[in-house]
Amino acid sequence: MIRRYSTHRALFLILVALAQPLRAQWTKIDGSHGGSTRCLAVHGSDLFAGTDGGLFRSSDTGKHWIPVNLNIAVTVSCMAFIGDTLFVGTHGAGVFRSTNGGATWTQIDPSSINLNIHALLETPDGAGGANLFAATGAGIYLLPDHGTAWNNTNPALTSTDVTTLASEPVGTGGMNIFAGTDGPGIFLSTDNGATWTPKNDGIPSLGRTLLSVNSFAVTDSRIYAVVVGNLYRSTDHGSSWTARSALPDTNLPFVYVVAGMGSRLFASNGRSVFSSTDNGGLWSLTGGGLPKNRFSNIYQTIFCFAEKDSLLLVGTVAGVFGSTDKGITWGSLNDGLDASAVSPLSASGRNVFAVGGGGYYITHSPDNGATWVPWVDTVHYHFASLASNDSILVTQTDYPTDGGYAPVLRYNAADGHRDSIGMRPPYAIAVNDAYIFTGGLYGFSEAGVGRCSVDSSNWTFFREGLNSPLSIYTLGTEGSTIWAGRSQMGISRSTDNGVHWSGVNNGFDTTTVVTAFAFNGSTVFAGTGTPPNSNFSLRGSVFRTTDGGAHWNTVNNDLTDTSIVALALHGTTILAGTDSGGVFVSTNNGQSWRPFNDGLPRLDVSSLVMNDAYIYAGVPGGLWRRPLSETVTSLPANRAPGRYALEQNYPNPFNPTTTIRYELPHEGRVTLKVYSVLGQEVMTLVNNEQPAGRYVVELNGQTLATGVYFYRLQAGDFVQTRKVILVK
Repeated sequence: MIRRYSTHRALFLILVALAQPLRAQWTKIDGSHGGSTRCLAVHGSDLFAGTDGGLFRSSDTGKHWIPVNLNIAVTVSCMAFIGDTLFVGTHGAGVFRSTNGGATWTQIDPSSINLNIHALLETPDGAGGANLFAATGAGIYLLPDHGTAWNNTNPALTSTDVTTLASEPVGTGGMNIFAGTDGPGIFLSTDNGATWTPKNDGIPSLGRTLLSVNSFAVTDSRIYAVVVGNLYRSTDHGSSWTARSALPDTNLPFVYVVAGMGSRLFASNGRSVFSSTDNGGLWSLTGGGLPKNRFSNIYQTIFCFAEKDSLLLVGTVAGVFGSTDKGITWGSLNDGLDASAVSPLSASGRNVFAVGGGGYYITHSPDNGATWVPWVDTVHYHFASLASNDSILVTQTDYPTDGGYAPVLRYNAADGHRDSIGMRPPYAIAVNDAYIFTGGLYGFSEAGVGRCSVDSSNWTFFREGLNSPLSIYTLGTEGSTIWAGRSQMGISRSTDNGVHWSGVNNGFDTTTVVTAFAFNGSTVFAGTGTPPNSNFSLRGSVFRTTDGGAHWNTVNNDLTDTSIVALALHGTTILAGTDSGGVFVSTNNGQSWRPFNDGLPRLDVSSLVMNDAYIYAGVPGGLWRRPLSETVTSLPANRAPGRYALEQNYPNPFNPTTTIRYELPHEGRVTLKVYSVLGQEVMTLVNNEQPAGRYVVELNGQTLATGVYFYRLQAGDFVQTRKVILVK
């Protein structure tokens, strides 16, 4: 008997241990695709991609990618190999070294180098070893062979932003090292970085005080340099330079990046790839299939080139693309390259829509992020904003055509049908049950708010009550009440579906830019800060009104000095996504805030949405999810439920998580427990006092075995049990 008791007691202890909840935190889910790829490197059979979301490796020529863990969430800007040792340069964290293919990493003395690394270059040291040079935001640094600390190679360049590096073999064992800067132009070292000499002969200043160098390429005895958007060539080791032909693009003839691949020279003006077989004398445009530029001449979509065997590769804002026919045609190589900052996001019911791949792909999840399917996969559109209701998704693109206007695309959530419903000034979009609304920027002839029925393609524009300038950065809907966030004009409101407008700015700081709205009945929150894709920065705040905008109050207690990217609201709980502080949560209508970042790898949030089960956050490197129940203890509707109810979990069967919903008409002690088929309690999900409301709880079966279980809700005299099936 003692033995049997001990066995049961041991089993009880095991079940209790297994039922202990994991620490509440964000978890990564699918939903991203591609992402800004800043650098590419080839080593043996492996291909490496440095992205805004970290480092990735492919062992099958880009067909599939796996992440390489640097133990830090950071943008990888450049790479170099010395033998089998991989060096990775980052924006903001210096240089890391791995001697075992990326399994483990060592940060190289961050105290002795500027941490913004633009380029890495390996050169022989003349003694059988190798040196590593690093171009940084404050000069050039040298790491001697097997060194552990950096040396500044030339104090004269310490305050210079060095953008790129290249080496050219000369003579027997000699090496010229070229450095491009964002200012004084090109420098040359012939003594392994001991001294540097300006080399800009033949590059006209054209009245400029700065000669910014973007890129180098070396082929045979020729070196090419991109300086202030123009391509130059030197055939005498940098002593003199001559201009090469401009790219055949009348709208954008400038060069961003150049690369030599065998007998061919490739160049990009940021939105297209060109090739030359005569050393840059004549250029031809390569084929289609690459992501289009957003605003013609102010946005770079192509960052780097690489070549592996017969495959030409480019790193773009939408990920990696490859060509096996010298650039005639291109194809996406982004399977597993989950590096994008997911933005924007939209959620309606269990449907979640995510824009990834630098804005070029939309994916859709019909089950709260458990599974994802491609919704739109095209490099012809860049998706700037999303809005959805229970029936349709609408997206505003910002790739301009026809004089700066961009298509609005509409998708039916039931059958996936897509149609274009006209060309609108790009920026903001919103939808309610009856209409689609768009807002544009100042300068367009149809500025103001555009309105189109959800089932038509006819637009009407309304300006009455919208004082100039008419730039609208964000729109929000709450029934037939429409809210417009302006640029330094505060907030305007319409109570008749956008026909008439009035300013509602009593207590609001109208010198700011409105970036986000969140609604719950008469309570409205507005976030301010830096608008997307801006070249300026503004401090953000959160404002609240409880009387339809008649009066606003600032609710910033404990909210760090940061720009508000997005707001999400449910009941009295509000979440704020910020550009540098991560996610913050308030459970008292904004009176106080606390960070909500456990498990979130980065604090530069690009998007944030919430439905009645989960919170979703986009950061560089992908999409992250957290159960709403970890933040919201009560989800009250406009009135309390009229009865007790325990719903069937969804999905069922499940693996490994499922959602349980229940309703409480009265406040009281509530328990929600999970039992095995033998009646043994294996998990307690809820055990506390709860006010009346609707609740959502996640059941995580990660520690449970496949089988049938029962969950039981008890609240006062109400008791109900339902069956759940876990299939692994």
